[in-house]
Amino acid sequence: MAIKEIFTQYERASGQQVNTRKSSLTFGKRVSEPTKTHIRHVLQIHNEGGCGKYLGLPEQFGRKKIELFQFIIENVKGKTKGWNNKFLSQGGKEILLKAIAMAMPVYTMNCFKLPKGICEDIERIIAHYWWNSQHQGFATHWVAWDRMKYSKREGGLGFRDIDKFNDALLAKQAWRILQNPNSLLTRTLRGRYFANSGILEANDGVQPSFGWKSLLIGRDLLRKGLRFTVGDGHQIATWSDPWLLTHPPRPPRKAQDNQPDEISFCK
Repeated sequence: MAIKEIFTQYERASGQQVNTRKSSLTFGKRVSEPTKTHIRHVLQIHNEGGCGKYLGLPEQFGRKKIELFQFIIENVKGKTKGWNNKFLSQGGKEILLKAIAMAMPVYTMNCFKLPKGICEDIERIIAHYWWNSQHQGFATHWVAWDRMKYSKREGGLGFRDIDKFNDALLAKQAWRILQNPNSLLTRTLRGRYFANSGILEANDGVQPSFGWKSLLIGRDLLRKGLRFTVGDGHQIATWSDPWLLTHPPRPPRKAQDNQPDEISFCK
């Protein structure tokens, strides 16, 4: 009834009506049939979904995540195949790969942790296009792709490591949650996973979603470089939180066990 009331208020405010014929419901495994029937009757939505996509992302995740993300590989492969007939220099190829091909999975990587197999397949397609010419189907890869990921100052070409870039994007989402405690996403996740703590101390919880487990990977990466700025001291655990100006930041360490009140500022 609360969801139905939200729909009604939205329709009054926007002048748009929810199309119940095109809408679908997704139920959990433990929802009984009488409850499903009652919910369908209240919302007047009789279609069941959960196997499609929403905003380009899968609605539900099972164990075979490689198959769910296979569409990313197909998109990157189709895009690079369309460039094979173009007469491009190595500089032109570099721009296309960095600006388009490597940017295609960014939206998905902002929300989910891609399996390593998917990241390797994307890099394999990009490397094949880089070394391949338009006159031959196969080409020798003269330099390992791991070397190509180095910055140009270090002798590489600055291609992104997709797996590490995925972790960085997830860490950015964790930072947003940390900086915006009153946002809708933060309040939703707090009510589900870390009601009695912060996101830095949160764990997997009970039956965590794939999105939450992906977010924790970014949180763990973020935590490695965080340093607390000392204010009034109410939010800092002095002996466990990193607040010292070291690299990487760390908590204070006791000098000896028999001198608990002394703190050693070691390098």
